Amino acid sequence: METVIHRIVCPNCGTTIAESIRHNGLRAGSTIGPSVVSCPDCGTCCCTGNSEWDEKSLFQQLWFLFNRTLWWLIGSLFVAGFAAIVTGWIVVEWRLIHPPRLNEFRVIAFVVGAALIGMLLARNTLSEIRASRQRVHDSSPP
Repeated sequence: METVIHRIVCPNCGTTIAESIRHNGLRAGSTIGPSVVSCPDCGTCCCTGNSEWDEKSLFQQLWFLFNRTLWWLIGSLFVAGFAAIVTGWIVVEWRLIHPPRLNEFRVIAFVVGAALIGMLLARNTLSEIRASRQRVHDSSPP
């Protein structure tokens, strides 16, 4: 797996304006945002490679949501799986449940952890989309 940090640098003064991380060519993080920003040092306009939610095609919107769902699945496997193992160990050590019921407890802990991760990711995604639509609404002429 190849991870690359892509920097957006002002062509005029060389100031780093933004950074994005790419794993095997796929961008990690959000692609929602202004497509052009001005350099904080010299004011030169620079392209970011982003676009606002309403500017994206239906395919781009679906790809964004698919990407978020994929990250949710990966996060669930690692974070919720780890949480299920650790909490299972704790409840057995503290004698809160009997070992034969441990697998049931781990499944419940995994499902709850995956649901929490999913809710946080969904909340974050909806917040990004709302902020994007608000930026477009605020910048449109009255």
